[in-house]
Amino acid sequence: MSAPSETLTLGVGGMTCASCARSVEGVLGDVAGVRAASVNLLTHTARVEGEGLDAEALRRAIEEIGFEFKGITSDSAGANDAPEQDVAPHKKRELPADEVRPARLRAIVALLLALPAAVINMAGLKFPFSAWVQAVLAAIVVFGAGAPLWRTALLRARHARANMDTLVSIGALAAYGSSLWQVLTAVTPLDDCEHGHLEFETAAVIVAFVLLGRWLEARAKGVARSSLEALTALQPETALRVRAGGEERVPVEALRKGDLVRVPPGARVPVDAIVVEGESALDESLLTGESLPVPKKPGDPVVSGALNTGPQMFGAVLGALLVRVERPASQSTVARIVRLVEDAQAGKAEVQRFADRVSAVFVPVVLTLAALTLGLWPLFGASGEDALLRAIAVLVIACPCALGLATPTAMVVATGRAAKLGLLVRDIAALERLASVTDIVLDKTGTLTEGKLRVRQVVAFGTATEADVLALAASVEARSEHPVAVAIVAEARTSGLTLESAEAFAGEAGRGVRAIVNGAEIRVGKRDYCSAQSGAGAPIEGSIDALAGEGATTVVVSRGASILGFVALEDTLRSGAVRAVDALHARGLRLHMVSGDRDGAVRHIASLAGFAGRDKAVGGISPEGKAGYVAALHNMGRVVAFLGDGVNDAPAIAAADVGLAMGTGTEVAAAGAGLILKTSDLDVLDAAFGLSRATLRLIRQNLGWAFVYNLAGIPLAAFGLLELVGGPIFASATMALSSVTVVTNSLRLRGIRLG
Repeated sequence: MSAPSETLTLGVGGMTCASCARSVEGVLGDVAGVRAASVNLLTHTARVEGEGLDAEALRRAIEEIGFEFKGITSDSAGANDAPEQDVAPHKKRELPADEVRPARLRAIVALLLALPAAVINMAGLKFPFSAWVQAVLAAIVVFGAGAPLWRTALLRARHARANMDTLVSIGALAAYGSSLWQVLTAVTPLDDCEHGHLEFETAAVIVAFVLLGRWLEARAKGVARSSLEALTALQPETALRVRAGGEERVPVEALRKGDLVRVPPGARVPVDAIVVEGESALDESLLTGESLPVPKKPGDPVVSGALNTGPQMFGAVLGALLVRVERPASQSTVARIVRLVEDAQAGKAEVQRFADRVSAVFVPVVLTLAALTLGLWPLFGASGEDALLRAIAVLVIACPCALGLATPTAMVVATGRAAKLGLLVRDIAALERLASVTDIVLDKTGTLTEGKLRVRQVVAFGTATEADVLALAASVEARSEHPVAVAIVAEARTSGLTLESAEAFAGEAGRGVRAIVNGAEIRVGKRDYCSAQSGAGAPIEGSIDALAGEGATTVVVSRGASILGFVALEDTLRSGAVRAVDALHARGLRLHMVSGDRDGAVRHIASLAGFAGRDKAVGGISPEGKAGYVAALHNMGRVVAFLGDGVNDAPAIAAADVGLAMGTGTEVAAAGAGLILKTSDLDVLDAAFGLSRATLRLIRQNLGWAFVYNLAGIPLAAFGLLELVGGPIFASATMALSSVTVVTNSLRLRGIRLG
């Protein structure tokens, strides 16, 4: 009988980059019984799936490559029989230390010290001890600031693996070592005039640019970390638990199923629960995308993170809610969203840069050629010293200076161009991935729409006019702060109507409000609330149902026993939305709209925005459903971008290949996105796709120039042909020309056409 399937989540310390994560994944995957291993660099955890997993073997595998095993943080049995875990929510976990600050410090120090070394060498400056000044500056950069590169390269070497760190380390060591050898073996070591061409600046510059890339990578991780912190902030840390002895404030983790909790107006619901006592309206827009507060009464479910809006429901005086806990904090809606975001971040493959992929082949080839150069030249009559110098030349010329510049320079220029367009790039890899996107999924409320209600239509019956209906409704609603009331009053004032004085104002949660205007009772609200006195609701049923089918919200207006008419309201399509949709279609993208709002409202907005035949619009989608929708597209082989603005979009933003957020949306959505539209102008979205494709095209050109230099220069060095054209001096000039070409090509992004 085979061992049951199990999953272990392990704490791993010491990981600093995507290469570290891949190393851990590799060694864990080699442990007996492991079927799959994935590392979440953000939370410093590794998830291992398999049968008969041996925790001790996993620990040894992690520690043998130099990382710290921090124990098993959670485990579960097979998917069919695993009980739901009851662990503390993410904000109670120990998050790894901030890595942005040390990465920034290393990059800045390296750049500041590499610059004078490069100026001294490339300008041919000669002054007392100039060679030793270069040596010291380069040593601090290469062996001090660049220490993490050496650590990773050595760890990879222990397991017969190679990556960009290996290539950089070998090239930097060869450049630095050969230069130091020239200085130490000179007849008069302190005489700068006797030294040949030194390569100290080569070693320093390449390490500095690699560290710059690591800083940008750390920033991207910080963005992802902040999204989780903002999400967990939606769940209160404490709650008012009600017992026979009165109320007590307790940590939210102490709540158990069946406990009673008081949720006062203005507070967030701490856990998923059922209303036992009281009536109010909850703002669930951050979780569901629905723009209207949802009325709640005894027996209704409430979700964690929802805000008790208290007396803002149609102006009625509403109080606190007494709710009964249905699920503990660790299984609440907010906690599930946090886990969805974590899982999505762990499951997404890190961007494997082209330079890193080829280095696994390039490094062994370079080492082999250097060894052959050293061993074969003496067989052809060359001295041992000449053979050594030519072998070192192979390693020096293989140092990927232009390769290190190829991606960072293009990305730096691209982020500057993006800022001018109104696009904030928080993760440069996201800008790179955007070029390959095939499908873009958009939220509705606050993304394609303004997220604010406006009056769409006023319908009057009998002798009443549309102006009468709107003026009376606004006169009553002027006492309310509900979004429906605000929209009606704004429309009346824009239309120049005079509002009458309203007396004896009252209301019922979730139904409507009433007041005495000019001696008559005016009711504004649901049709059964307004027609209860008259039974005259039948004539308007068809009209209201037709508008509701298109996603409109309707409020009926009655005077005494007579129905005067109704007001229909809808969300507002953003200006430029139609133009943006047309532009995305022109790029060959397939569009999807998913929303927690009603299906009719979603389809209506999609129609107004210009969604075409193969596009899709789906309503009533939960946060989990949005992430599942993205996953389904992934399973079809599609590359997906998701644009949203709310907390309910966070799991889908994290699950997508490229997460985008409206800068006018919530902090949670923006924190989890790699790209942020700083304005509500959706034209920026089309420009982002154009910039991404142009950037990727230039990066490929840059990498081409870089590898042409290496592929042409290595054979020349190995066969000793560089000596015919100046040797190291020619190599340095070629390297400089290659780097200048890469930088100049990248600068074209500042003015390149994005259409």
